[in-house]
Amino acid sequence: MNFLQLVQRLRSETKATGTTVTSVLNQSGEYARLVNWINDAWLDIQSAHTDWGWMRTSVTFPTVTGRPVNTLAQIGITNFGQWERDSFRNYANPTVAITIASPGVVTLTNHALVAGDTFIPFTTGVLPTGLTSGTTYYVLAPTANTFTVAATSGGAAINTTGSQSGTHTMSSNNTSVYIGLASEVFMDYCDYDLWRNRYQYGSLRQTQTRPIEMTITPDKSIGLGPFPIQGYTVAGDYFTVPAYMAANGDIPALPTQFHMAIVYKAMVSYGNYEEDGFVIARAEKELKTFMRRLSSTRLPEVTVCGAIA
Repeated sequence: MNFLQLVQRLRSETKATGTTVTSVLNQSGEYARLVNWINDAWLDIQSAHTDWGWMRTSVTFPTVTGRPVNTLAQIGITNFGQWERDSFRNYANPTVAITIASPGVVTLTNHALVAGDTFIPFTTGVLPTGLTSGTTYYVLAPTANTFTVAATSGGAAINTTGSQSGTHTMSSNNTSVYIGLASEVFMDYCDYDLWRNRYQYGSLRQTQTRPIEMTITPDKSIGLGPFPIQGYTVAGDYFTVPAYMAANGDIPALPTQFHMAIVYKAMVSYGNYEEDGFVIARAEKELKTFMRRLSSTRLPEVTVCGAIA
């Protein structure tokens, strides 16, 4: 159910006064309370645990020579909650060919990129005019081995002119481009104080190479060690911060079969407001069942050990 449908279901379950709610926007009175109760219930469910599986997502960012700390803004995250620190790894960036044409065409065999994926070019020499090293572009018109790029997702294809030199490589949010390169290296988590003493102040502070460790700094940035060189893409997971819904069509991220938990939690607020003990009792009973089932999805998978000798 989307935001509007959740509000409509709440009105139906509580038999609140009025006719069908047609929008979550610009409401007042009883309808405004229904909208707010649904949104508050959704926020409370998200906040019940910081590591809900359906709030986990992945991010990638390219290494920059000599830049050991990557802030949330530099990584491009705006909905950060907390890092999954044991998920980090890095890949060697694949080599690409770029034609000078209108539009310019990027060639990467069996890339598996789709329209809207990011393309960040790098070079040891000079890129064709129209592309800038380290700038994020977006994939257009992908075929099995080629694609064009745009400055914005779905925008106009970029023409390339001038001349080029050196070896060109690329980074992307889609880790499928690294498949088959056999270049994945998992990165160990390093305590921040140990990372600082080892890489910022210790004997390794002058070393720049492929990073093999990572840390989380006090401001939640990602620190890499040793200090990195260009040519690699770091990938890791994080949990998003709880957020309200805003538009009629917004759909809560939790699995569809648990959407009624939002309605029942909102019903508790409705019952308290109306001092309706019957609604409260029914809502709390149903909510407890849904939350127990939802929380069980966080349990670790059961594995079977080998035979005991």
